[in-house]
Parts: sequence; C-alpha cells; structure tokens
Amino acid sequence: MWHGDKIKISYICFVSLLLVTPNIIILGRLGIPESSEELIDGLFSIEYTVMLNKFLGAAIETGFEPTNGLSFLPQLALFIPSPIRTLLGIPTPSTEYLDELSSLAEVTGGGFSLLAQFYTDFGWFSPLIFVFLGLLIGTMNYKASKISSVSIFYACAPALFAMFLLTFRNDFGVFLKYCFQLFLVAGLLNLLINSSLGRKRYARSQI
Repeated sequence: MWHGDKIKISYICFVSLLLVTPNIIILGRLGIPESSEELIDGLFSIEYTVMLNKFLGAAIETGFEPTNGLSFLPQLALFIPSPIRTLLGIPTPSTEYLDELSSLAEVTGGGFSLLAQFYTDFGWFSPLIFVFLGLLIGTMNYKASKISSVSIFYACAPALFAMFLLTFRNDFGVFLKYCFQLFLVAGLLNLLINSSLGRKRYARSQI
C-alpha cells in the first residue's frame, strides 16, 4: 500500500486458484467423477462456505431465536480472565445457544457462523450491522495506512480486521473479547511508550 501497489487481475486469479487447489488435489486422489455436475461441485465447494451455509440455512428455516435475548450477551463474561473468574466463582458462560443451533444445522465441529448469529439476533436487519462494522474497521484501516506515524489506536486496525475475518467461522462474543484484549494491550503499550522510561529507550534507539 505504501509503495503504491494496487490490486491487479493477476492477484485475483492467483487467490482464486489457491481456493480450488486443495479440491484439485483431493480429486486427484479420489479420481475425477464422470458426472460434470459432481466435478463442478467437487472443484468449487469450499468446506467453510458449506458449513456457514448450513448454519445460516438452519437459522432461517427454523426461525431459531436465542432464549435469553441477544445471543452474545452471555459471552461478555469472557472479558474477565479465566483465573479471575475461577477465583471469584463466576460461572463459565453458557454455550446453550451455540449447541442448539449447531444441532439444528447438523454441524458437529469446525467452528460456528457469525452470519447465522447475526440473523438470529437481528433478522433481516443483520446486513446493516455488517455495513456498520465494515465502515468502522475500514475507517480505522484507512487511518492506519498513513505513511506518517499514527496513534496506537489506529495501529491496531490490521489485527482487528484479521480477527473480524476469522470471526465469520466463530461467534460475536469471541470477536468482542479479542477487541477488548487488543485495545487493553494497546493502551498499556501506549502508557509504556509515553512514560519517561519509554522515551529514554526510544531516544537511545535513534542514536
């Protein structure tokens, strides 16, 4: 980005090839099916895409709703480190919602689906939540792309964006926990950098 490199068609083709390469390897081992329909399905079926579709399909078809309001609220207890939760006797957050929807989707492993979770919480308004999060993270990434120095808050943007992508196969509680930990560490680093000790070490590194 800093060197003015832009997205090119060759990049898109290369990434597209990477997506189907594992399927080509598997077909090489199992043999090419005679049916063209099975061949296309084998080439372009991505495991996590199928899994996400199963979760979302189950949520839409059954009209499944969390029993205790927004599904990610019980996960907010994850903000408290597990040793402290154990010391204070705080119970582990319930996974009842995750287990029930996984059972309906007939998916027994491999993660969860943020798409399905937002649908169960917000219905057809869920795309607006993704638009809001996209604008927020996109703005942070734009601020972080400045060639000059940026604040520690915007410097977190790439890590935040990477975690948001990973959250598509997890639940929103995991993302919120990561955000809390990320900005907590960033705040502590900012305090250290701005301390007299941090300034002295920075000055020595510039000599």
